Amino acid sequence: MSERNDKVRLIDMLEAAEKVVRDMNGVALENFLANEILRDAIVYRLQTIGEAAYKITEPVKLAHPSVDWF
Repeated sequence: MSERNDKVRLIDMLEAAEKVVRDMNGVALENFLANEILRDAIVYRLQTIGEAAYKITEPVKLAHPSVDWF
């Protein structure tokens, strides 16, 4: 299994965030809460971001201290 590096993880985080923004654009809170499929998709993408952030290496985290990595 190939090892994922920071660049790939950062790209994963960016793509997931872009999808969250795209899918939530114009969605009212009531509609979001009523749509289980959309909620599940957003939660999955947020988990993707969190898991990737957690695995970012320490040198990158130290180089960007203003980012709340997890």
